[in-house]
Amino acid sequence: MATPPAPVLEGDARLEVFQHHSFPTTPREPYGDGRRLISLGRRHLGAAYADAIVRARLYLRGLQLQQHIDATFPGFVTRCVARYGWRDKMYAVPDGVDLEDPEETRRIFEAYAGAVVAQKDLGVDVLFKWIADLVNASG
Repeated sequence: MATPPAPVLEGDARLEVFQHHSFPTTPREPYGDGRRLISLGRRHLGAAYADAIVRARLYLRGLQLQQHIDATFPGFVTRCVARYGWRDKMYAVPDGVDLEDPEETRRIFEAYAGAVVAQKDLGVDVLFKWIADLVNASG
């Protein structure tokens, strides 16, 4: 199944998402800076993924559900970041930083998710639907 399109971010949001989190910036409304987006996105992306898994795999419960989420989330993040080509869009990346590193990869997705939540015409509902579509597309 094809990868669903990512929600379209405004210009300022794209600047914050694809600028490496270590680069100092002046916060932009309503996004803040990249670190704020990562923090915001971490919580919402995790919740959206868990919600999508619960809905797609109704037979999983309790510890089994948590183990499934813990085991599959890192791969889901890596596949999505690769499919959207987000590593290639990153700039101001310091020498020696490996964007293939799982932590860096996760931060890219978290920043994007945070921007979706912060953008006035998108928000939490759009994020949850998009993540559910991604989970369903990956089988």
